[in-house]
Parts: sequence; C-alpha cells; structure tokens
Amino acid sequence: MGKGRETSAAAAMGKGAGRETSICLRVVMDGVQSPAPLLWYVVNLGDSLDLQPCSKGNVRRMEREAKRRDIEFMQKSIDDMEGKFEEEEDESDPMLNPVWQTEGIPESCFWTARDSTIYCLGAKRSGEPGYGRNFRDFDLLDLSEVVNIGPPMIRKRMDGKAVIARKNIYVFGGAKKAPWGEVLEIKGGGEEAEWKALNEPPMRIPPLDVFAFPLGDAADGIIVASGRMDGLFLYNVFKDSWNVLDEKFSFDGPSFSEPVIAGRSIYWVGSDESMCSYDLDTKELCRGDINFLPLKDALDTVRVLRMSYRLSFLHLHGDIFCLIWLQVNHDRSHARSVFVFHKMHVSRRFDKKEGEHSLRVKPVSTDYFLTDHGLISHFDGLVL
Repeated sequence: MGKGRETSAAAAMGKGAGRETSICLRVVMDGVQSPAPLLWYVVNLGDSLDLQPCSKGNVRRMEREAKRRDIEFMQKSIDDMEGKFEEEEDESDPMLNPVWQTEGIPESCFWTARDSTIYCLGAKRSGEPGYGRNFRDFDLLDLSEVVNIGPPMIRKRMDGKAVIARKNIYVFGGAKKAPWGEVLEIKGGGEEAEWKALNEPPMRIPPLDVFAFPLGDAADGIIVASGRMDGLFLYNVFKDSWNVLDEKFSFDGPSFSEPVIAGRSIYWVGSDESMCSYDLDTKELCRGDINFLPLKDALDTVRVLRMSYRLSFLHLHGDIFCLIWLQVNHDRSHARSVFVFHKMHVSRRFDKKEGEHSLRVKPVSTDYFLTDHGLISHFDGLVL
C-alpha cells in the first residue's frame, strides 16, 4: 500500500497547468536495506510554457551560481571531516517532499504513467532483482493511498519498456523468451483487462536497453529501438505488425541519456557530450555542442562512473527540453541530495559553411530542489 503522503500531489502537479509541465520522479534512497521503498516526487514546472533562451549575462550568472555551490560543498565537506562543522541556517532551496511512498514494488520494475496514474510492471516483489510478471498501479491524486494489483503479464520481465498508446499499455523487451512484446487492452463495460502477445519483430532485438515512444497522443505507431544493436523499428498498433524504418540507425555508442521524441525527431545526449537528433522523415542525424559548464561537469561525472547510469532527459514542449541530475548539499550537519533541473532550448540551424544542419543548444534556466530524505541512490523520471 502507499504510505507517507507528505505533500499534496494535486498541488504539486499544479491545478490548471498543462500536462507537459508536471514531472514525476521515482527515487531509490541510498543506504536503505533491500527491498527499499520507492519514493515518488512530483515537480511542477509551471513556467515552462513561457520559457525562452536566456541572455549571455544570465548564462554567466547561472554558471557562477553552480560554481559557488561546488565550492561551498567542498568547504563544508572538509569542515565536516575536521569536526569544524557548525549548525547553521543556509539560504535553502525549495524543499521537495515525496507525494507517495510505495512498499512492495521492486526498484527494478519499469514504469509508465497516464495523467496522474502510475503503472509499475515486472520484477519480482522482494529480495535480489529478478524477473516477474507483476502489474500494479496507483493514482497520485487518490487520497486512499491504495496500490491496485492488476492482471499479471504473460511473460516474466525486468528492465523492459512500457508506453501507453490508444489508452492501452504496451510492453517491449525485458524477457528471456517470447513474446518479446505484449499489450494490456483496457476494456470498458466492466470487462477485465487482459494481456495479449504481440507479433514478434522482424529482427531479434535484445531484451535489455530498449527504448520505445508513441508517435503523439493519438498514436497508431510506436517507435522502438535498442541501445545494444543498430536499427529503428515501427510497431503498428492497429495491424499488430512491424516495419523497419532504418536498419542502419545507431545511437553511436553509449549515450548520457535515454532518448525522447519531439514531433518527428528523436533527441538524446550522445557519448561525445553533444546534443543529438534524428529526423524520422529525412533520416538525417544532427549534433550540437553543449556549452553550459555545470552540465558538462555533470556529464564528466557520469563518464568517470563509466556510464553506469543515465541522466534523466525529458521533452517539456516545443523546443524546450530538461536534463535532471543530482548534487549534494551539506545542510544542518548531514548530507542531502539536491535535484538540478536544467532547461534548455534546442533548435536546428543550417550551417552554410559545412553545408549541413546542426543543433543549437541554449540554456534557459536552472532550478535547484532540496530533498528531505538524505542521499539518493538513483532515480528516473517522466512527464505526466
């Protein structure tokens, strides 16, 4: 059951705000005995509809603020080790409290969302990470704090990918054997929903590191790719069939983020620390340098850790994207994680000198949110 609602999810999601402005974060805390409860945060980026690239002066101010935080963290860490740390009230960042805490849902599950409803799939319920058929859902706005148990999937899965298209839940990968994909058909008239196997893709797609995203809200197709093989595929939800869109498509090495789709293009942060996009219609790959120093520092940290995790990369609306990473704050004698939300404007331009398109990446704003539950082990997020 859901426990420990500490803030209003309705308030966090922002009454009247567009869907694209609310972000849900699934968090696993550091130092918590397994199986750890999952904490769920909702952050409302209520100003996202008006965001524009900021001036060079504001970019410099944002970079100075990030540098100040790094210096302050290092000094407090040294003071703490030398026993010189004094209790003090800092200028605190806005505080984030979890809107939900779920027990019994494994951290190795994969998840998706529709409006305020969260769907958690796969992985076994307790102990070491393993494959499972579990399907559970809960509503962030439901004051009863009940987690519902739905029909189990056909195949045991872990670390698969789930998306919603045409109000049905589609699952891809994460299983050791067929079916590679399945769908939960949401039925009306009191009929129970049930899982059905999808036809197999034309090529054997690895079960892990799968990416999938529907083409728009009223999608009749789902784009599917894998970080472990070349190829880009389209699954037709009406015909239960597959098409190979581009057998040569590749993310060109490990990426710093999962890809997202915006319009008819796929975007991601590439292994060379550049912003990348792929046009589904022209099959053109574009890149653009990321020149914001705090973000490059965050990417360097991921690289040092040998790409053991990805930054959370989200498309808010139009040309506005958001990258989320973690910092540490030594406040009131103990360390706590700080979420950093860096919003940026990404647009295409034609370089006459090079004779090709490239991406222009401009900072928009950076927001810091302090958490109240100590240090975070890892997290992921999506737009509600």
